[in-house]
Amino acid sequence: MGTTGSSSSAVIVVQLDQSGPVHGGDHLSGKVYLSVANDAYIADTLNLKFFGQESTCAHYEESQSYIDEEGNSQTESVTHSAYDSCPIVVMDVSLASFPNGRVERGSYEFPFVLTIPSGLPGKQGTRTDDTYYVIEYFVEARLHSPGWVKWDVVNHQEVFLMDPPQASVQTPSFNAPVTTPVFFCCCFNQGNMSLLSNVNDTNIGVGESLKIDYSIYNQSSASIKAIEIKLDESISWSAQGHSEHSSTTLYTKRIEAASLDGIDRVSKDNQKPLLRGEGLFEEMNRHLSHVQFTVPACRSTVAGKLGTVRHIVSVRIITKMCVDNPQLNLDLTIYRPSANAFQGVAPAVGTAFARPADWQASAAPVVSLQPTLAMATAVSAVTPMATATSVDSNPVAAAPSAPLSAPAVTDYSSVAALVQMLQTQGSAMTEVSLLKEWLTYGDVSQLAAYPATFSNIFGTIRSEYALTAFPENLGKALPGQVTLAHVVEAARATKTPEARGKVCSAFSSFVQDKTNAKVAFDSLGLPSHILTLVLQQYI
Repeated sequence: MGTTGSSSSAVIVVQLDQSGPVHGGDHLSGKVYLSVANDAYIADTLNLKFFGQESTCAHYEESQSYIDEEGNSQTESVTHSAYDSCPIVVMDVSLASFPNGRVERGSYEFPFVLTIPSGLPGKQGTRTDDTYYVIEYFVEARLHSPGWVKWDVVNHQEVFLMDPPQASVQTPSFNAPVTTPVFFCCCFNQGNMSLLSNVNDTNIGVGESLKIDYSIYNQSSASIKAIEIKLDESISWSAQGHSEHSSTTLYTKRIEAASLDGIDRVSKDNQKPLLRGEGLFEEMNRHLSHVQFTVPACRSTVAGKLGTVRHIVSVRIITKMCVDNPQLNLDLTIYRPSANAFQGVAPAVGTAFARPADWQASAAPVVSLQPTLAMATAVSAVTPMATATSVDSNPVAAAPSAPLSAPAVTDYSSVAALVQMLQTQGSAMTEVSLLKEWLTYGDVSQLAAYPATFSNIFGTIRSEYALTAFPENLGKALPGQVTLAHVVEAARATKTPEARGKVCSAFSSFVQDKTNAKVAFDSLGLPSHILTLVLQQYI
């Protein structure tokens, strides 16, 4: 729990009923305790806020000139720290307003229940040499004092938010072979090497099994010593235009030449036929090998506004000294399915508010705070609070009163409203959350009746994860109603053949009639190797 908020005459404390990890969609209940021990305290409102944010700190250096003891001009490098933050979600509500701008002496309790929005990224972070990138969530109570010279009394408690449930549909990668010219000492062409690598699932959880297929086709005179396969975690963040970076290798394996297929070098006079396209894919696909391992504890993949956490599988051919080493990189989305997978993140643990032995508080009605689709400010309508009673049991005339009514809520039921929100308010971190909320409150019948709506929705996608999460959530919201026409419209709106392949695969378990899948997907212009892999999902 955060430090108790206090002034010379007012104390405020947030107490949560739940301790430890929570998930998006959970109901979080608690109380705000307010005590005014002496004279009336000047304040007009008591507000409750649930918020999450990215916070960063980056170091940078500046040259400064100075005159030394001998009168000579000198220059030295000085390290500074830059700080930044960016909101992920903000929900707030007025717990009480105070007539005449005064909180009379007494003790008060304000119970609340808030619903955490779904789809938000979980708590995580990294700290390196006093720089940091963190994603954190808090419940904050603020007793607002009007005027420029008045300080608000504030208290907050951290919420340990877990990662959202991820797409259960397995989505493999769809990479084609990559052919790279190989040079000795950067100048002498040795021929070409082709490298093919794919993973069984591009959206995978900590503790799950990752399979990496690979194949080599050596059309050069250069010899291959080994192949190196790695899984790296790369974190980049910025603050006020200054950047930081850290990287960790989570897994590495080296396979020596004796265990590799297709690596025999050829002489310049007897080179292998230069295969391309479908012929190369078929040849290399016949000679696939693989490694398989359990994804170790790590952070979640995140694409934020101030920072990114990437997970990259790299497959690299190791050649002799002074010869190029061809490499293929594949991006993964990794999530943490349980609290045990949260490496380096301390759970938020609340402690009970130490109420005085003579505590006699007046209790306000329970205030409920619900997420809106726009994740904007929400105010709940509650009944007026009963007359407050001070600690000495004398009635207090000027008791706090609750807000009278809630503001009007915008109509979010149309697909056009969903698309507008995804375009204007969505980000790589919140777009899945926005879609989930709309599927709860919106008119999903429009989606079933008009497949073209999928094109508008998928045209807004920003993150790799959404390519699988959008199909799963839409498929579950429209059981038995997703057609091949829906899938084609969704896939066509994405930007790359690989993205179209992922969308088609992710929808496969939700399409009832798969009879004409090949005809439908031929219209997408998918490369033959991607089309082959996608159609395997529709058998």
